[in-house]
Amino acid sequence: MGLWTKITILAGSMILAIFAGLAVYCYGFHGHDPVATYIAVPMLGVGCMILLVGVVGMGDEGRADDKWRRFKSPKYRLQDLGRPAVFLIPMKKLRQEHNGMLIEKRLHNFLITNFGAFTTSSTPDFGVWKDFDQNAVVDDSRRYTVAFKGKEYLSPLIEELAQIAILTKEDCVYLEAGQYSTLVYPE
Repeated sequence: MGLWTKITILAGSMILAIFAGLAVYCYGFHGHDPVATYIAVPMLGVGCMILLVGVVGMGDEGRADDKWRRFKSPKYRLQDLGRPAVFLIPMKKLRQEHNGMLIEKRLHNFLITNFGAFTTSSTPDFGVWKDFDQNAVVDDSRRYTVAFKGKEYLSPLIEELAQIAILTKEDCVYLEAGQYSTLVYPE
C-alpha cells in the first residue's frame, strides 16, 4: 500500500470519527441540534468519500504490486518498469535532417534522456491506413517501445512526437500507451 493511500485512509477515518462523535453528542445529549444537522452529518459523508477513495486506491495499488510480487524468488530480482508506450515513425522520415541532426538521432537522444532506455528494430513494421481523404497509404515504419512509470512521463513523449510530426511533415504519429491507443496530431 502506497503512502498516498495510507494518508487518504487515515484522513477519511479521522473525519469520520470526529464528526460521528459530534453527531452522536449533538443528537444524544441535546436533542435535535442544527450544528449536527448542518455540519456533522454532511461531514460524515465527506469522511466516507475520502475513505472510499483511499480504499479504491489501495485496491489498484495492491493489484499492481501483486502482479510482480507473486513471481518473487531468491533466484532472480524483478524491477517494475511501468507500462509500455509504443509508437511508429515512418522509416524514410527518420533519415531526414533538422538543424544538422538526423530525426532518428534526435529521437534516440530524447528517449535516452527522458526514459533511460528504448527498444526498436531495424526490421520495419508494414502498415496500411486511410489518410484524411480516405486514400490508402502504405508505409514501412519503425516501432519504438519505452516504459513509463507514471502518467507524468507521457506528456513530454506526446509533445516530442508532435514535434517530430511537424519536422517530418507527417499528419500524425500513432501511439499506444498502456492499454490505450491514439493518433498524435501536432497543433
